[in-house]
Amino acid sequence: MKKLTILLLLVSSVIYGQSPKIPANTNDFVNDFAGVLTTEQEHSLRDICREIEAESTAQVAVVVTNDIPEGYPIEEYSIELANNWGIGQRTIDNGLLILICPNCREARIEVGYGLEGILTDYYTSRLQQDYFIPNFRKGDFYTGIQQVLLKVQNQISPEAIEQRRQHELVLAKEAYVERQRFMDGLFVFLVFAGGMGFITLMLFLYFRHKRVKAELQKKADETKVNLAIRLETIIQSVKEMDGFLNSKEVLKELEFLHLTLDNKFKSQPLDKYGTIAYEQLDRINELTSTLLENYKIKITIEDKVSELPALRDELAKLYTTAWDNKYSVKENYASDLAEMIQEPQYSFDTIITKIDAIYHKSMSLIIAQKFYEADNTFEESQDLIESVRRYNKLSYQVIESIQASWKFLKTAEDEFAKRCDDTNKLMKDNDVSSSTRNKWNVFKETHSNFNADAETNNPVAEVKRIEGIFKQIASFKSMAQSDIDAEKRRRRKKREDALRRSSYTSTSYGSSSSRSSFGGGSSFGGGGFGGGGSSSRW
Repeated sequence: MKKLTILLLLVSSVIYGQSPKIPANTNDFVNDFAGVLTTEQEHSLRDICREIEAESTAQVAVVVTNDIPEGYPIEEYSIELANNWGIGQRTIDNGLLILICPNCREARIEVGYGLEGILTDYYTSRLQQDYFIPNFRKGDFYTGIQQVLLKVQNQISPEAIEQRRQHELVLAKEAYVERQRFMDGLFVFLVFAGGMGFITLMLFLYFRHKRVKAELQKKADETKVNLAIRLETIIQSVKEMDGFLNSKEVLKELEFLHLTLDNKFKSQPLDKYGTIAYEQLDRINELTSTLLENYKIKITIEDKVSELPALRDELAKLYTTAWDNKYSVKENYASDLAEMIQEPQYSFDTIITKIDAIYHKSMSLIIAQKFYEADNTFEESQDLIESVRRYNKLSYQVIESIQASWKFLKTAEDEFAKRCDDTNKLMKDNDVSSSTRNKWNVFKETHSNFNADAETNNPVAEVKRIEGIFKQIASFKSMAQSDIDAEKRRRRKKREDALRRSSYTSTSYGSSSSRSSFGGGSSFGGGGFGGGGSSSRW
């Protein structure tokens, strides 16, 4: 617990910038460090605290102080003080701290572990609302404290606890009698409700049977209608094939199936309609699936082949544009693009001739009803077109890359000078290490002539060289900033160590010269606190 208190103190010191001064343990019930109580008032309050301890062994300490730093949470100050003083008995932690800061206009009732079940957060909050705030606003600290102490004494005294226990027993007995009355009435109700429930169940089952039968009839009718619509739709599709492959034979089978459809369902139970419908659908799919798939391929290939003349014209345009781009690049820049662009495999005339051959071959295969072969043949022309499209796209990318490189190179030398100036300013910081400065000076000397190693015939390569230099400058800035940050962390740690040593000195947990001023020679018993209680402002 002491380690936790020290940790809280250190964290609060860092956050709020000032370490709280915890007074040494006085072993006294009433401690008016702010001078708001008279001597007679202190004696009166101390007598109440002494009576509380005599009746219940609980220890109450009243502390009035103005030493809480501005902005420092009174909750943290309170629990530090309570744990440091050890208010309450060690074995049962029945301590209570009443902390008041007149200058801050704040108060706190800190409750030890052992009293949290009796003095709840809600109860202590109500005490402050009813007695602290009205009296403290008038400057009457004595009355507010006295009334709260008397309420606490009444709440935790053995007689009060016993009265509450007896009251709870009476309430429990009344609840038991009420439960018995309820159970007797419940039994009578259940007997009556059972008879009514049986009649209701019979009526429910009767009407449910009628409803289920109606729903089953409706579902069976929908199944027949949907199957008929499906069959009529497929028959119409097969008629539109106009004798394609075995469509005439399939059409006869489907029309016969349609004529005998009603007989399939006649004299069958309603719950069998679904099974019959699935059987008929399977038969329909068996007759038409292959035919429909082939017809779909036929339509698709015919559409593709009809596009070949237009694709051939597109190919010619793309091919011409690609070669124009290639010659434009080579004419303006002395760089070999063979590694960057994969040239087309065929010459212009060869590709056009091949497209024409594919067109005629595809048409022949369609007429011969070899649709899969026609599809594969069509893909050959697509591959040729895609190769020219890729070439054209790459050539545009190369031209854009070279143009962007020249645009970058126009401002590169000025950007180099600007980045060097920024880095020089950072290097002047006293926290930068001599090693980092020396490396930077060697780099500047090496690159004093910015254009010494320029790639004059290759703008793309020149951009890469300059970007490498810029990355080196950025790394030197990063090294310098790291040196500065490391030095700041070292100084901050040194201050924190000094603060920690001073905090240990200011938060002693007792004093060899602490006085025993409880009247009877008593002292706090070492009770523990865990944050129970409440705070208020006025």
